Amino acid sequence: MLTGENGILIQAQKAKTETEQAGDIEKIRLAISEAKIGESAYQELYFHSFQKALNSQFGEDNVIVSIEEDGTYTVSCLSSLKDYTVSENDIEQTIDWNEKMASAVAPESQDEERNNGVIGIGTDGNPVDMDLWEYTFDDETGGYALSKEGTVGYKGKIEVDGTIEGTVPQYIKISNGEWTPVTSLLCTFRGYANEELKKLAIAPKIPPTVKRMELTFEGCENLTNLTCIPGSVKVLKWNGLTGLEEMPEIGYGVEDMTGAFSSCSGLNKVSIMPDTVKILYSTFSHCTNLQEAPKIPDSVVNMDRTFDGCTNLQEVPNIPNIVINMNRTFASCTKLGYIEITIPENVTNITQTFDGCTNLEGKITINCNPENHVNFLQWTTKPITLTGKSTMLSQIKEGRSNVTVVEE
Repeated sequence: MLTGENGILIQAQKAKTETEQAGDIEKIRLAISEAKIGESAYQELYFHSFQKALNSQFGEDNVIVSIEEDGTYTVSCLSSLKDYTVSENDIEQTIDWNEKMASAVAPESQDEERNNGVIGIGTDGNPVDMDLWEYTFDDETGGYALSKEGTVGYKGKIEVDGTIEGTVPQYIKISNGEWTPVTSLLCTFRGYANEELKKLAIAPKIPPTVKRMELTFEGCENLTNLTCIPGSVKVLKWNGLTGLEEMPEIGYGVEDMTGAFSSCSGLNKVSIMPDTVKILYSTFSHCTNLQEAPKIPDSVVNMDRTFDGCTNLQEVPNIPNIVINMNRTFASCTKLGYIEITIPENVTNITQTFDGCTNLEGKITINCNPENHVNFLQWTTKPITLTGKSTMLSQIKEGRSNVTVVEE
């Protein structure tokens, strides 16, 4: 009566599971409705608004949404350990991680001597061969890093179609320990340290448990397909995706994008950045094919070298009011022509902001009194008007005959 196939305990567990699933689906439905209600009218379901709505229903960092290649959304409920696929007209549970963990066994191909008792489950819910991966516990993120002491984490081959073998581990269990999420992809696919990884053309799905992506794809010069960075990622730094032509969708939650797309010489299309981003240090520096800048989120405080060396950039974006650092923000942007831009009052550094912008002209309103302003307009020759609330306009102009100061 208690333990049989139709026993009390089995039925109770089944009822609990069904209740949890119904609760998740109802909250997801509410989040969809919330995300679709725009400022003035009903709108489509957008990536960032969906994540924000899910946060309000489930709490921050408890549920992460990702975009799949077919355009559907995957909603990962990290607390109930269930994944749901959200399509245009349906919500369907796709993975019950509790069940996957209970039944998971290491594949026969896995070396028992090296990885005795170790089991990994990939992003598709199936066991992965842990012989293909380096892994170590990362105290900073509270989970496993798919690398060891900064070495390359993936040790397998790149398939003929440019993909990795299998999928990326999302959860790892060592011997009789607890299942622990993978939270760091530091150096995992770093092509500069492994020639094989330079063949990577299609990025694997990023687990929705990952918080840190530094040097993850650095040197993967043939990587052109990267669909989505989930909002679980807080740090997206120095990935060096030199062959990337289109910026992936960046999840609502990412805060630090230092050098994220630096030297992506093929990048010509950028997506909307979430208003959680704070640091854009060198994010698009030397993206020599970039013509149009993305809208800068109001959350950004650091624009040091953001577009430095973007020699095809033809317009300047908005500058948020809380920005502090604009060192070399547009340096060597030689295609910049006529602009009208306002430098907010909180900015303390405008050193070489437009250094080398040889075609620059127009009106620059400066409302700050920066601590550093050396060579703000170095190598400009066309007429530029400085105005604004700053008391340092004459100092900033000093040595530039092409610059006129108009006091407010």
